[in-house]
Order: sequence, then C-alpha cells, then structure tokens
Amino acid sequence: MKYCARFILFLPLLGNRLLASALMCAVICAQANANSSDVFGEAVAKFEKKEYKDAYTMFKDLYDKKSDDPRVNFYLGLCAFELRKYDDAVLALERTLIMEPNHIRARLELAKTYFEQKDYQSAEAEFDEVLSNKTIPKEVADNIEIHKQIINAKKQKHYTNGYLSIGIGYDSNINNAIGLKDYTVPIFGGLSLTGDVQKEDYFHTQTVGINHIYDMRDTKDGMFWQSNILLYGQTYRHYVENNVRYASLTTGPGYKNDIYEINTPLTIEKLEFGGQDYMKSIGIAPKISLFPSNSIAINAGYAIKKKLHYY
Repeated sequence: MKYCARFILFLPLLGNRLLASALMCAVICAQANANSSDVFGEAVAKFEKKEYKDAYTMFKDLYDKKSDDPRVNFYLGLCAFELRKYDDAVLALERTLIMEPNHIRARLELAKTYFEQKDYQSAEAEFDEVLSNKTIPKEVADNIEIHKQIINAKKQKHYTNGYLSIGIGYDSNINNAIGLKDYTVPIFGGLSLTGDVQKEDYFHTQTVGINHIYDMRDTKDGMFWQSNILLYGQTYRHYVENNVRYASLTTGPGYKNDIYEINTPLTIEKLEFGGQDYMKSIGIAPKISLFPSNSIAINAGYAIKKKLHYY
C-alpha cells in the first residue's frame, strides 16, 4: 500500500510538468509563427517596392524554416524570376503547384519562366493550362495569346519571302552613238571618224527576288542559313542583241544576337548580253551588322570574287 500511495502522489507531479512543457512549446511556436508572419510581411513589402534582391534573401531564409509554405515558395519564385534566376524560379513555382495545384498565378508565372528559358514546349503547355481556366481576366488571356504567337514564330524554322517587279522603258540611244557626225581622234595622227546613227527602242524589265532563311537554333541558338536568288532581265522590242540577263545566288551561314549579326555567304553570278555569256564570277562576301540601339544599325562588309569575262 505504501508503494501505491507514492505512485499516486507522483502522477500529478509528472502531469503538471508535462503540462507546463506543452504550454511552453505552444508559446514558443506561437512566437515563432508570429515572427515568421512579420518577416513574411516585410519581405512582401520589399517585393512590391521592387527591392527584389533583399526580398529574395528574406524569402530564402523563410524557405529554410518553412519549406512547406506555398506562399513562401510562390514569392521566392517571383523574386528569382525578377533576378533572372530562372532555374531557382522554376523549382520554387513547381513546389508551389505541388502543394496547391489550382494556383493559377503560380502556373502563369511558371509559364513565363519557361518562356524566358526558351523552353517553348513547356511554356506553351502551361499557358494552355492557364487559358483553360475561364475565370482569368481578358487582359491576361490576351497577353498569353501574344506569348503563344511568339512561341509559334520561334518554333518555325523556314522563312521564305520574295518579290516581283515588272517595268517598261524607252531608250533613245541604245548604242551610245553621237549621230552622223565627223570627228577627229587626237591620237593616231589625227584620225578622222564618222559617228554612227543613234538607235532607239522600247524595252521591258523583269526582276525576281527570293529570300530563304533556315533557322539552325537546334545547332546553336542564333545561327541560321540564308540564301538569296536574284534574277533580272531587260528585253528590247527590236534590238534583241542588246538584251541583258543577270542571275545571282548568295548562300551561307550566319549568326545573330541582340548586339550584332555576322554573315559569311558564298556568291555566284552570271551575266549575259545579247544571248551570249558576258561575265561569270564566284567568291565570298562576309559582312557584319552592329546594333547600338533598336533604331540604329551599322553595316560593314567586303567581297572577294574571281571573275571571268568573255569580251
């Protein structure tokens, strides 16, 4: 009985200590949550003031303490995006969506991050998921459609355009003659010659240009292969011996970014006069373009050609 009495007296004492410990833990947790809420509010305020670097540091500290908080992960992703830490932004926003799959804003920001990473396939999938929610504002939907149009353009690899020009003209002196006049050439002892009759005729011209660009971003972002074909003809009504035919092909690789563009094409040309070969050439014509601003371009280039003349 003595043992039982001591055991009964001991239980209330142990219970009081456990209760006190539990109360103390509850107080500490409440204080910690209150402190975290204060820090979270300060971090959000810094984000809204566009102090992204400081806000990112604060949200990173909060994430270390509360990694399962979707709000912390969401704002951490937003800050990382603004600081162009796109890999970190993707991870934070994906964690947000794991915890809250219906977080439309997080999915939209994830799509924008994929877009900046040029992961257009993932970006398009997330944009489509956001568009499937019919409650999003119209301006948001319109902005998504603009991004999707850009994605479709980026996914395209072949770009082709061309032009056609047709004209008519009149040449009052086809043979560049001075008329039936006598004149003396000072050399050769004062050689006397008689000018030719001036010839005149109507003609028509045709110009065709075809430009093609093949996007080689699968090899390296910014690389492309550009080809240009130019065809020109000038046809006289009567004096067909003065007809002109010209054809050129320019083709070669290039590279372009926001600062400059470089082209290193091979050039091939052929000129006919009066139905006969007049000139052929082959060479290279590298050029560079610099873009100091959106409205200014500085171009420079040179050409090295091997020409063969038939006259």
